[in-house]
Amino acid sequence: MLSEADKPSITISTPGGRTIILDDDGGSITLSDKNNNKLTLDADGITIESGKDLVIQAKGAIKIKGSTIDLN
Repeated sequence: MLSEADKPSITISTPGGRTIILDDDGGSITLSDKNNNKLTLDADGITIESGKDLVIQAKGAIKIKGSTIDLN
């Protein structure tokens, strides 16, 4: 675990390439792995990035709500 007193962030990394970054300066939390998968929480919202497929699975209903929904 790394932390610098003059830099308001904490980075936790594993030898296997998994990383969590808590960044007060940037106002974000980022989880990532060596497979180019990344989850970012910041002032703009939540961003999910996948190096391959993204699977959403539920035993119940899946609901997507928003003022606009773009499907590309």
